[in-house]
Amino acid sequence: MKPLLPSLREKKRYTAFEVIADEALELKSVEESIMGASHGFLGELTMGRAGIQVLPDIWTDNKGLIRVNSPFVGHLKASLALV
Repeated sequence: MKPLLPSLREKKRYTAFEVIADEALELKSVEESIMGASHGFLGELTMGRAGIQVLPDIWTDNKGLIRVNSPFVGHLKASLALV
């Protein structure tokens, strides 16, 4: 099977976020909260199309990055408001 051409791949966008809390939080709990809120807001099908991923390498001081397909950036922002 041939790989997709770069022009046919889905474009990614990155959204920075910060968790406001008194103590430092673990990435696992933050990721579960984000994914749960996104799943509840978007549903299974749209969640799969959006391709939401919390990037573990960037997590420091309750700040991180989320990768999402470009048409779903607005959906991601709305679901982050529901966390």
